[in-house]
Amino acid sequence: MSILLGDADPVAPPASNGKLAATLLPHAALKTLPGVGHYDFLADCTAQGQQQEPICQHIRVPQQRTHATAIATAEAFFESHL
Repeated sequence: MSILLGDADPVAPPASNGKLAATLLPHAALKTLPGVGHYDFLADCTAQGQQQEPICQHIRVPQQRTHATAIATAEAFFESHL
């Protein structure tokens, strides 16, 4: 089990979500990204999305880096467990 979370997530607060799950699930590996919010894991918002989509207005850090980290973490997990 692998859990990746942002420590600045107001939608799924780490203390009552990812961190709690990590303590309850045997062998769970927890990775926390500092300053990352809930929607920062999505792919980059387009210019139009930034103007029209409320979610794009809540982005806290560059999405490309966070999105790439999420993909790399998932790939590493699946490569080692499948």
